[in-house]
Amino acid sequence: MIGIDAATLDLINPWINDLPNLKKLIEDGASGELFSRLPITAAAWTSAATGKNPGKHGLFEFTERRENSYFDLQPVDSKDRKCDAVWNLLSKEKKKLIVVHYPMTYPPEEVNGIMVSDVITTPSISSDFTYPPDIKTELMKQINDFRITINEMFKDGSGKEDIYLSELVKLTESQKNTALYLMKKYEWEFFFIEIHAVDLVCHFFGSIWTRTIQIMIQNWRKNTAQLFSKYIKM
Repeated sequence: MIGIDAATLDLINPWINDLPNLKKLIEDGASGELFSRLPITAAAWTSAATGKNPGKHGLFEFTERRENSYFDLQPVDSKDRKCDAVWNLLSKEKKKLIVVHYPMTYPPEEVNGIMVSDVITTPSISSDFTYPPDIKTELMKQINDFRITINEMFKDGSGKEDIYLSELVKLTESQKNTALYLMKKYEWEFFFIEIHAVDLVCHFFGSIWTRTIQIMIQNWRKNTAQLFSKYIKM
């Protein structure tokens, strides 16, 4: 399975001719919009992995209020999930599996195979982000420029947009190389890789697009007002 976070059809369809692999999958298979009970990464991806809604699996957002507090927040992680995910069920059936970067999988769980935790909740590359633990050393040795997340976060107005885009490309390249390496070297019956760059592009550059759209709307209103004024005077 391949998951692409935030790659909704309203983004894919306008560019479908530039995405030959996705185009072929859509044309030869089935496609459609999925209903999400809570379209937030932590909740939605966990629902996909468990088959349960957030009220049952327990993950609504990336943070939660500490007990007996209102404004004091703490991060949530895989230990806060209240039910089995598909990799737990498959492991119980002795199925060999590899899970790479599935959201909300840090710290990685003991599975019948390999798990590399996700881009979002893994604190840093110094964290223990793999199961078994020695897979981390192997990946950092075998994968050129291995990334678990991006090295520099986006700051709007910094003028470093090209740097951030380059970081996202490097992250995606690392994810691809990691998946292919593990897929070829180790035995598996179920394999999952999640690509996260599309979501980060939307978050990082959404404000730029919003300002562009606002300018377009302002120009449209100005031009419309001028045309209407000219019509009234006729």
